Order: sequence, then structure tokens, then C-alpha cells
Amino acid sequence: MTTAAPDENRTRDRDRFVAFAFAAADAVVEVGADGKVVYASGAIESLTRRSADSLMGIAFLSLVAQPDRKGAEQLLRALGPGARLSPARVTLASGREVMLGACRLPEASSSSTFVTLTQMLPKRAAIQERDNATGALTKAGFASALSERVAEGVEGDTLSFLDLGDLEKLIETAAPEQRRQLLQTIHEILAQAAGGGVAGILGDGRFGVVGPNAIDEKQLSEKLAGAAKKILPSAPLVDVRTATISLETSGLSRADASRAVLYAMHRFAHAELSVEGVAALGRGLPALLSDAAEAVQTLRSTIRERRIQIAFQPIVVLENKQVHHYEALSRMTDGSSASLIIAAAEQAALAPEFDLMVVEETLSHLARMARGREVAVAINVSGRSIESPEFVRALEGALDRYKMPADRVLFEITETAAIGDLGRATELAAKLRVRGHPMCIDDLGTGASSFQYLSAFAIDFAKIDGRYVRNAATDFRDKAFLVAMIGLCRDLGVPVIVEGIEIAAQAKACQEIGATLGQGFYYGKPMAMGDAPGE
Repeated sequence: MTTAAPDENRTRDRDRFVAFAFAAADAVVEVGADGKVVYASGAIESLTRRSADSLMGIAFLSLVAQPDRKGAEQLLRALGPGARLSPARVTLASGREVMLGACRLPEASSSSTFVTLTQMLPKRAAIQERDNATGALTKAGFASALSERVAEGVEGDTLSFLDLGDLEKLIETAAPEQRRQLLQTIHEILAQAAGGGVAGILGDGRFGVVGPNAIDEKQLSEKLAGAAKKILPSAPLVDVRTATISLETSGLSRADASRAVLYAMHRFAHAELSVEGVAALGRGLPALLSDAAEAVQTLRSTIRERRIQIAFQPIVVLENKQVHHYEALSRMTDGSSASLIIAAAEQAALAPEFDLMVVEETLSHLARMARGREVAVAINVSGRSIESPEFVRALEGALDRYKMPADRVLFEITETAAIGDLGRATELAAKLRVRGHPMCIDDLGTGASSFQYLSAFAIDFAKIDGRYVRNAATDFRDKAFLVAMIGLCRDLGVPVIVEGIEIAAQAKACQEIGATLGQGFYYGKPMAMGDAPGE
């Protein structure tokens, strides 16, 4: 066996960090032990007003504005091998405000520091997440694009929901490469139908299109059927069912209009609302807003009366299948999913209230566990909640009241796409971590922005979206992404939790490529409160 020379290893390490840094930042700079720039790439000229070549050999700190230079120097000097710096806001000498992050490779022999620079964007500019394999907007990405268009009040815009049920059955049975081609083709056809708007994948066989053109069902069915037959000659005719809503605000505030369409989108995506149901609500936003308002009232009464129960699903060490900790999952008291209530909470700005209720219920359960049977539990906290100082204060108050050992209560940050102020969110999350509570980022890999959050938050675990596990055995792209994400987290010293493990082969594959922890029906379904460990 031949081993790579140290220089080759160093080059590969640098290339790996550069590639992943670009998923989370606008520019990356490698700084040598002497503090001088040895490599720079990305939007360097835009941020520093200097070309990448002209930076070679100059002191990196000379690129930072004088008032921030001392602070940046102290932050970078404190980095040891394998350490990383949570992004800090600094002003460059060029006058541009950026988030500055940094890390060093775990190997003590590496003396370089990798610095990332991310341009500060206006709060409104949301990151639109896309599916890695097809380039299509994910549900979160489509929601972001839809919110922006409603806020802009684009004249003549309509929102169409599409159910391609027959085609979804075909996609499920297709070979991995054919499945990818089908989804990519569907997205391209829908994007064309949007006529300058956007299209996105909302769920199994369910899509959304927003733009100035109303959808012609017959024409769209013919296009999709023709495209499908080119990929799969046996493809049947495609039955497209659609419902189209005018986005004319009709006197509604932009906030109300956005709340209405996003709630309807979530209901449709979760198959709680059919295209016929959308049509029955009426062809305009007022009817949707009425539906959303009713959901908000239900949500408020749910919070007030605490009509939820907590279920616990085990997260195990892959090597020995021993339980590492549990995730606390919300269920309605009638046993039904809380997904719609959670969606309503997100859109009605009630996520902090809902999350605090879940925290209180979970801590109450942990306090009742028999001595000697204590377990650690991860509690989900929305991105909207973690950026709220009021929520974090209330959360700390609850933790103080229950006097729970910090290592028994983990926090898993969900719905990261909803974060509006990343700097404040990371600062508040760091307060919880300083108290000793381990932190986890959920759904790593659901979009390019998730890598930004991996870079931004100081975390103890990262959870990878389950779809990569489901497809890794048959789709080389998903396997490549899974390997890359686990490799990146390993290099950053962050243990990986892989969710969605349902069979032994998936568990074995995840362990072989370096995952540490696993979650899924293979290890155990969510248990009701009375059946949870320690009761």
C-alpha cells in the first residue's frame, strides 16, 4: 500500500475545507503560522476590494478594519488544532461587514488556520434551500421564495398546488438514476410553467408553483407524460390535479397574506389538505387566512390547555446499540401528529410559546423518573425560538426551576431556515451551551444553508436528514453526500446522528462510513410518556 506524501495530504485537506467552506461562506482564506495569507478564493475581490493574488504573503489582519483588528487577532490566536471559531461580526478594511469564522485541522502538524468570510445580508434576504441531486427548491426553499414574492406584492401572481400521485408511484419504483432524472425533469417543466416564477418539491408527489401564469392541467399532463416516457418508456399517462389561488392581497397586510399561504402550503405538503380542499377554500387569500386564523386559535388553546403529550425515541450508539439519549417528540393527546400545529406555530410567530410548553412537559417528565434510571433527552427548539432573547430567558428559568443536570438535557435546533438573525441565534445558543447543555443541529444536508449553520453554531452533535440513508444503498449521489457530510463533521470533531435507519443494512452502512449515532424504527419507535424509560 502506498501512502500519500504529507504535502499531498495537506492539499487534500485544504481542498476539502475549501469545498465545504463555500457551502457556508462567500470566501475562504488560509492563513499560515506567521499570520500571512497563503491561499484565498471565492468572492475575495468583492469583500476586500483586492484580488486574491494580491493578498498572497500579506498579514491577514491587515484586511480587518482597525477597530476590530485586536479582537480578531485574539479570537484567531486562541484556536488550537481541531478547534473552530463560531462566526463573529467584524468590519473589513474595505468597509464591508462580514461574519468571520475559522477552524484548524485536527492534526497538530497543521499550522494553518482556515478563515471564512460571509457577507452580512439584509434580514429579508432568505436562503432558498435546494435539493442537492435535482437542484429543485425544497419545501423550506419554496416557502422562503413564496414569502418573498408575497412580501413584494408581484402583480398577477398566482399560487398553484399540484398533486402528481400517479407519477409519484412511478418515481418510487424507478432506478436511482432514473428517479433523479424524473424529479429533475418535473422540476424543469414546472419552472417553465411558472413563467418567471419558482417551483418546488413539497412532499411525495406534491409540488408548488408560484408565478404570473395559471397552470393548464391538460397541457402540463401531456408535457410530463412525454418527458417521463423518454426516461421510462413504460410510464403511464400522468394525471395532474391542481388548485390555483390568486395572490392578490385584497386589503390584507403582507404579514397576514404570507401567513395564510404558508399555512396552506404546509397543510398541502403534509397531505392534510387536498387540491380539492384548496379549491373549496376559495380562490383568494381571505379564505386561506380564515383557515389559518382558525388554526392559530386551535394552537393557542393547545398551548393554554397543554393538549400535547411527549413521546420518546431512542438514539443509539451504532457500535453497540446502547441508548445514548432520547429525542422528545410532540404528539397531540389523541395520538395524532403535531406537525400541523407546529407548522401553525412557525407561521403565527408562536413557535417560542409552543417550544416552551414542550420544554416544560419534558422537564416535568424527567423530574419524575426514578432515581438510578435517569436518561438524557434532546428537546427540539425552533430556529425562530433560539433567536428570541425572551424565549431563552424563559427557557433558562424553567431549567433553573427543575434543577436538572445539564448533561441530561440536550437541545436540537430545528427549522433553521426560519432563522432571521444568525448572529443573535448563535449567541443565544452559546449561552445554553455554556450552562453545559449539549447542542445539536437538525437536518444537516437539506440545503446549502445547513452547512452555514454547521459553521455558525458551536455544536456537540449534527443530525443528518434521513433521506440520504434511505437512498444511499442504491443512489451513488446520496451516498457521496452522506460520506462527505460525515467526513466533514468528523474533521470538525462533531459526532454525527443519522436518522431514518429502518433496517440492519442501513445501520451497518452508516457505521462503516463513520457515523457515531443512529435513530430510526430499527432501534425503536417513539414511546408514549407512560412507556418511556424511568417511568
